Amino acid sequence: MSAFEDKLNEYLSEATDPTDLRIMVRRFWKYDFLAGAVRVWDGMGKAYSEDGQEWLGTVSPEGMNFHQTPKIGDGRDLSSPRYQFSLGYIDSTTYNALKASQDQVAERTITCYLGIFEEGEGLRPQTALDYFDQFTMQSAIFEEKLTMGESGALQKQYVASVVAVNANAGRSRAPGGTYTDTSQKNRASILGVDGDRGCEFVAGLANKTFIIP
Repeated sequence: MSAFEDKLNEYLSEATDPTDLRIMVRRFWKYDFLAGAVRVWDGMGKAYSEDGQEWLGTVSPEGMNFHQTPKIGDGRDLSSPRYQFSLGYIDSTTYNALKASQDQVAERTITCYLGIFEEGEGLRPQTALDYFDQFTMQSAIFEEKLTMGESGALQKQYVASVVAVNANAGRSRAPGGTYTDTSQKNRASILGVDGDRGCEFVAGLANKTFIIP
């Protein structure tokens, strides 16, 4: 077991009431772009992991998380969904810099870790981050929106997103491997074919038993 799991089990085994749990668990995200990694975490302020890495907080003082992440499903069902990760409310300079380097996204990874904060540690957790999941980025999406500010004036909002898939998306590339709906549609689009549904029901047929009369 990892140090994270050991620490979590230690607190869970000693707690007799929910108020006894004086720990906090948050997600940490590493975007491994070609030009260098970007590290953020779902919290406020800069956090420093036990290996000395700096992670930028994405939660505002008002409690709004500018880093929008999708609900992550169980990749073992072979559905291989597309996930979209977004970073909103960024300034125009950062937005334009990301847009100019969007070619550094394809085939790079997003790794998610879990971090545990004990009481009194502040933003420097002493327990090593625990690996949670990993995704492969495919493309980038950039949006510019007009929103109404608190004063009633229109404000321009910049949102940068990346589209990613989990490890099951590439399983069909191996000899004798399995096919997923996502990878099948990707192959079809490359060939100029729309509406390929050849693998749409693969996930639903997983772990099914059919008796031939």
